[in-house]
Amino acid sequence: MSRIAAVAGLLFLNVMPDALAVTPESQRLTDRGIDQAANGNYRAAIASYSKAIVADPTNAQAWHERGMARLELEQDQQAIGDFEQALKLDPAFPGAREWLAKALAGRGDHPRAAEACLAHLRADPLGKSYMGVSPWDWAECAEQFALAGDRARAIQLLEEYFAEYAPQVTYRRSDETAPMRTLARLYDEAGAPEKAAEMRRRARASPHKVPADDQDPK
Repeated sequence: MSRIAAVAGLLFLNVMPDALAVTPESQRLTDRGIDQAANGNYRAAIASYSKAIVADPTNAQAWHERGMARLELEQDQQAIGDFEQALKLDPAFPGAREWLAKALAGRGDHPRAAEACLAHLRADPLGKSYMGVSPWDWAECAEQFALAGDRARAIQLLEEYFAEYAPQVTYRRSDETAPMRTLARLYDEAGAPEKAAEMRRRARASPHKVPADDQDPK
């Protein structure tokens, strides 16, 4: 099973019952698609999700899952359309904004990716629909703003993260130094070497540091 399929399964378990209020035939076809995707049969899964959408165009889950399957086949542009439609039907659909951001980033559309991942973080900053606060998601969102040419906003986002959300990281502590590395680099680029050095010291002192934290030459 791929990482995307595994994440999709976890998100499915967290979908609220109201999100499943679709026609029985559409739900049956969606469930079949999920099983096919779990076994790596992404083209078959896409066909099942497409039939589910025909059976009930309001089935946000079918749109979302088809987008996930399309990402597996590197059909990023089509996946973007599916995630956007899922969000039109259910603006709070778990994971849709996060994966929309990833698909946009894959296409090099960093401004839209930044706004999509920010919307994802704003909608659920504590990660209640998944596994708690995600340091990696905050770092990736800041990276998208930086790639979009808005370094100031990237720095502001990570400063907010460290002030309000970093103390609440629980299950994802293995990723806790990712935003430290990102913010250190951004501080360097902004001409704030002392702040950058402090971030690097924090990363190296972390019990969850990774080799990249020791390899940073500065």
